[in-house]
Amino acid sequence: MHPYLDWLGINPQIQAWLAPSFQSDAAGNILFKYGNEAETYGIGFHRVPVTDEFWQAGAPNIATIKKIVVSTSAMEAIAWLHFHAPAFNDLDSLLLLSTGSALSLIQRARLSTLGKHKSYVLATENSLLGSVMDLSIAAAIRRKPISIRHEAGQLDIFFRNQAYRVQADVFSLNAFSKQAGFRFRCGTSKPTEHLNWLQLLLAEKNH
Repeated sequence: MHPYLDWLGINPQIQAWLAPSFQSDAAGNILFKYGNEAETYGIGFHRVPVTDEFWQAGAPNIATIKKIVVSTSAMEAIAWLHFHAPAFNDLDSLLLLSTGSALSLIQRARLSTLGKHKSYVLATENSLLGSVMDLSIAAAIRRKPISIRHEAGQLDIFFRNQAYRVQADVFSLNAFSKQAGFRFRCGTSKPTEHLNWLQLLLAEKNH
């Protein structure tokens, strides 16, 4: 249990499940470890690292995992779970995974080892950056090299030996999947009226 998670309204059962995956620093802030790096959440600030490691919560044995939720911060993954926990009979088959604020080549390689037959949910922010992360993560999971460049309102994407130019303001993983004729088999999950699940959680708390 942590006072900040209590204040946010995170269910005690969820906190108990998360307990092995976070700790507190000397000032009482929440620390989420990514190897030697850490995400820090405190009053009025939230620092998310750029790293080659992942933060994760859930069963350590990947063979027992059925659903993997990939986000760009531990707090965003926890906020996602807050809103979606009622859909789970138990959490033993769930893995939360955070990449941090960027996706490195080492992380891409590790994502490719998670397994083809898991159910994947990408919980990134409701923005162009979030949609680009969706595509980058999904391509890594499916072991498909990809190059994405943004310039002048356009995305230039090189995927499966073919170049695509996409309008940035209508880009999404689903739209690109249809355009490229490739099923990534990764769902996306974004709140409709907030940038991300953590902002929605804070908005409901402050309502």
